[in-house]
Amino acid sequence: MLILVVVFFGLLSMKIKNIIYTLFLFFFITQIIAAQDFISPDSSCTVNINYLKHHCYDCSEPDSSEKCKVEEFRYLGEVNNHFYYSAITLEFDTASGMDLDKEYNERDVTIYEGKNKEKVSPVYYTGGGLDAFEHVYTELISTKSGSFIHIYVSDGNGGWDFGEYFLFKKSSWHKLEIPDFIDSLNSIIPETSSFCRGNVIDLKKMIYEIPVFKKDDPCCCPTGGMARAYLTVKKNKFIIV
Repeated sequence: MLILVVVFFGLLSMKIKNIIYTLFLFFFITQIIAAQDFISPDSSCTVNINYLKHHCYDCSEPDSSEKCKVEEFRYLGEVNNHFYYSAITLEFDTASGMDLDKEYNERDVTIYEGKNKEKVSPVYYTGGGLDAFEHVYTELISTKSGSFIHIYVSDGNGGWDFGEYFLFKKSSWHKLEIPDFIDSLNSIIPETSSFCRGNVIDLKKMIYEIPVFKKDDPCCCPTGGMARAYLTVKKNKFIIV
């Protein structure tokens, strides 16, 4: 209590502008930390590519005996003289409480970065239940709008893309916000039509596409054509042009 009182009176003795500057600096730093969605490589967590092709790797528990299988390990591409790879792994997590009678109950994705094609470090990780996310793939696409990493995640019915997008700019990766474009596109389709599934962002053309379902269309089979919107990126967010 005494310490708090001393600090309080110490703050009162500071000039107002110094207090404001201190609060602003604190807020600014916390915002920067919160915005670092794409983690920088950890040099202490470097692993050989040939090992990752056949073995799961957990930097925090490199000797873990958890049941795990490499579903896919592949080269994504090169950006700014750095090479990127992705590992899609299947694991069995007893703590998840999901489908414990199955061989695997979780699918995870890890993005790796390296300065050469021999050793890499993990830079991003995401995961989800196998039942919830049955279709997963990763891609790196370089366009005139920039270089993107897209982690596609969808259920087993070819439905919505619940994935994540990252844009490389100013020597670092930034996670992109994806607004709900449905409200904007509802205004250009007939009132009797709707959207059911199948949204796609074409990164090469920077176009958002989603099939249109007529009134009596089942959710498997749209017959109303395709709604499209041209996109750009501003302040780490996809927006309609």
